[in-house]
Amino acid sequence: SDYGVYDVKMTLPSEFVVGSTGKLIEQTENPDDTTTHRYYQEDVHAFTFTASPDYEVVRRSTCGC
Repeated sequence: SDYGVYDVKMTLPSEFVVGSTGKLIEQTENPDDTTTHRYYQEDVHAFTFTASPDYEVVRRSTCGC
């Protein structure tokens, strides 16, 4: 299989929550109520993302601390 390097910028309405392959390396608030997200990842088969204004961010610790 081939692996790729992905350096992706996407501009979405500011109220959208984004889930994506890779690490968020830059996030810019734009004057038109949009946000530009930049994700980067090496050595993966594909880049995918999902975005919605209805998503909620949930964080949990897996260490039990």
